[in-house]
Amino acid sequence: KERDRLHEALGQLRAELERLRRHPGLAGSGHDAILEAMSMFASDAGWIRRMEAVTGEAAVREMQQDRTRLETLAGLLRVPVEKVPERVEQLLEGMIGASSSQ
Repeated sequence: KERDRLHEALGQLRAELERLRRHPGLAGSGHDAILEAMSMFASDAGWIRRMEAVTGEAAVREMQQDRTRLETLAGLLRVPVEKVPERVEQLLEGMIGASSSQ
């Protein structure tokens, strides 16, 4: 999923850079070299592989953080991790039942 989003973003970047390179107001303005360099990076297979690796590492870190949050929540609820949804549902039902009986 993250890899697909990265490739979609790179495709949009390449299209926008190409549009800018063809823009009449920028032709011969000295920005050509900058846009060309950016286009090269956006199309370089090695750079893209590094971006994929960083994206993958970020996804792993995010999953680890989610797991830590879930374990913390399980500890607060005093249930195993796999029982967290069930316990939250029980608590919500209890809260709804208590507020409707008042």
